[in-house]
Amino acid sequence: MNSLPDRLGLCCITELYRDRGPMWRFRTVTRTTITRLEDRVQQWLAIRDIVIHNLHVARNIVGSLKDNGIKHYRLSSSMLPLIGEETLGFGVSDLIADEDVMEALDQLASIIRNTGVTISSHPGQYTVLPSENEDTVRRAITDLEIHGWLHSALGLPENHTNPINIHVGLSNGDPGEIRARFLNAYNKLSHRVQRRLVLENDDKGQWNCEQLYNYFVDKLPLTFDNLHADCNPSTAGNNAYWARMFRSTWVDARPVFHWSEGVAGDWWVRKHADYFTHIPDVVKKHRDVTWECEVKAKDRAILALHGEEQLNIK
Repeated sequence: MNSLPDRLGLCCITELYRDRGPMWRFRTVTRTTITRLEDRVQQWLAIRDIVIHNLHVARNIVGSLKDNGIKHYRLSSSMLPLIGEETLGFGVSDLIADEDVMEALDQLASIIRNTGVTISSHPGQYTVLPSENEDTVRRAITDLEIHGWLHSALGLPENHTNPINIHVGLSNGDPGEIRARFLNAYNKLSHRVQRRLVLENDDKGQWNCEQLYNYFVDKLPLTFDNLHADCNPSTAGNNAYWARMFRSTWVDARPVFHWSEGVAGDWWVRKHADYFTHIPDVVKKHRDVTWECEVKAKDRAILALHGEEQLNIK
């Protein structure tokens, strides 16, 4: 399709290759499972084996992207399960001290360099910097610092070419007070996180495009999500307008925006469709933006946009 952006991004997992076997699927583990292992050495070995596996899966996925014309990849936010979990006490220092972990990390970094794929990450919904709960803020900072370390360990520059995307995370309350708490927590982050952090408009609540722009345009680049903008419209300006305004906030990098589509006819439009059925005007008008494709069919959906779903499955 001639109106397609020239840089589309895969989010986290592959649907093209997942049936090939476990080395194409990420693994996770719960705290309960790990605490059943009484010996701390056994606990670490169980966690590090999953971390190494996940780094190898990410390496395989990134290696598959070039053949399928995909130029961007969002790292899975669960690649390093239980790292930073306070009661277990395993952190970045344990990763650095483990030669096998660092070798797997170097292999992923090498394939990112060799393919020229750009990278982002999107920490989860519990990363809430402006929370009034100090424990929540502390955990959010820890989570972001782990993401920042991972980006740096992969050799990615300290700028928004490899953004760490979050939401404001708190919708109830005075927006000025929320902004103040957010910035107070933001100022506690390391430079490697601050220089990568970006904010995304929400699909409900007060942080639609207009509100996010009004309160944070002077602090951070803003990520435009077309489905969120549809679900939670601003009082002024259409999607094209806000995409243009958000684009102007990215002064040191090509913007990374989110493109999704709700399930047709579903009353809960926030539910993502399996495939795209059309290219929205806002996407057509911003072809020079990197668009992360947030639909369930993942890389199959990206190939389907080109009419090539079965073409490059090798």
